[in-house]
Amino acid sequence: MALKKPSNFIWGSLVTTDPKNQKILIFDTAKHHGIGQNLYEEMKKSQVDVSYLDAEKLKKKLFYKIRRSIFKKIRSFSKQKWKYYYYSKLDRSVEKLFCDIQPKIVLFTSYFHKYLDRKLLIKLKKCLGFKLYLIDVDSGFKASSHEAFADYLKYEIQLCDRVFSFSKRISTLMNNMGYKNVQFFPYGAAIVKLESLPKIHDIFFVGTPDIRRHILLEKLKHHNLTVQGKAWGEYKSSLSNELQNKIITENIYGDQLRKKLQQTKIILNINVAAWHTLETGVNLRVFETLALRGFLLTDYCEELNDLFAVGQELEAFKSAEELVDKVSFYLQHDDLREKIARKGHDKFLKYYTWEKRTAELLKSMRNGSNF
Repeated sequence: MALKKPSNFIWGSLVTTDPKNQKILIFDTAKHHGIGQNLYEEMKKSQVDVSYLDAEKLKKKLFYKIRRSIFKKIRSFSKQKWKYYYYSKLDRSVEKLFCDIQPKIVLFTSYFHKYLDRKLLIKLKKCLGFKLYLIDVDSGFKASSHEAFADYLKYEIQLCDRVFSFSKRISTLMNNMGYKNVQFFPYGAAIVKLESLPKIHDIFFVGTPDIRRHILLEKLKHHNLTVQGKAWGEYKSSLSNELQNKIITENIYGDQLRKKLQQTKIILNINVAAWHTLETGVNLRVFETLALRGFLLTDYCEELNDLFAVGQELEAFKSAEELVDKVSFYLQHDDLREKIARKGHDKFLKYYTWEKRTAELLKSMRNGSNF
């Protein structure tokens, strides 16, 4: 297919310099995070010329799963055992989508390797002349495998004009390795209508099972604790009877989740072991809780202290013992808990709404892209 160049195209560069005046394509490969959709909605409100593609809804290659299995088997006998770029899902129809939209900026969420063939992306980038940006949300999981992390740097990070990572530790590591196109970019949350609801739950944790989460939640099983997530049903047999009785094996989202969070005295956030080992990971739950004016008790990491006043706008724990002590303390001090929740909400409104994070993203794209 011959690629059609946009009318204001100059080979290797762009006429306009402000992202607000350029066609942006958000290519969402992590819809479950909601980041791409929130950025899209805020950009539209700001009159940005933006399009949105959900990678899971695009046309897949014929017999994709069978072809992937065969290719993996062939690769297992090869000396060149690449694990990173042999299973892109999307067929060549995605090329026409790019040509029809003719973006000046393409923003991926998480990664592109699982969906888009790298050679095709390089071809599109060269011929259409767009800048390539990436919202990094999963690099901490790749860091548990040196090979996967090295491939992520070589095949994705190196191809991007700018990478926005929610992990300060990961972005610093990449900078120190020579990848100067990576910057720390904290998450945000949407502004929601608050309700005055009775606090009927003492402690609430929602998320998938993980050995670290299991260990810490066992420490709190004697409290009025609720743990929710469908996947916990598969691990119930390995939990104590007391903790099993605290678990609801159903997923919870949207308004139902927001209501339950607002009915909880202490909203607990526990990072999975992969992120905790790296001493990083101020995840979406932090911002979602503060948006609801909830009291958050979360893992401590240095970047958390960079973003918030720990002990004044939210609370954090560094050990199982500190977790138990702080739960007991704050369940007995309602006024202090509510005061911290209000201050955390004020900080959220000032800096971490998606409106403000989107404006900051557009600013960073403009200032850090050699426009």
